[in-house]
Amino acid sequence: FKQVLGVWFYGTLPLTLFSVLVTLAVAGGMVGDQFNLKNPLGTNIGYYLIGGDSPKWLVELLLAPDIFSIWTAIVLTIGLSTVAAIKRSAAAGVVVGWWFLFIVLKVVGAAVGG
Repeated sequence: FKQVLGVWFYGTLPLTLFSVLVTLAVAGGMVGDQFNLKNPLGTNIGYYLIGGDSPKWLVELLLAPDIFSIWTAIVLTIGLSTVAAIKRSAAAGVVVGWWFLFIVLKVVGAAVGG
């Protein structure tokens, strides 16, 4: 458990860099109308569809493949395969599987919620 927890902490370091970039963008004068707490930086396709005529479920789906979340998934896959002594493909299946399930739940919630 301790090793997997360590992998989680180190694997999510790219998200810390994302938070630092958001802080710098806000401190640098990002206009209040442009700032969206759910998606503060344009590191995915969904960022550019917010506020348009696109359905909410589509925007939610396109918010998921973010540069930082893909980076985090890759680092977690490498770390889990090393710590658990399993194939990288098996570790990738677990990481991407949970990520996919989370995305599906968010998309379904956006589709049902309107």
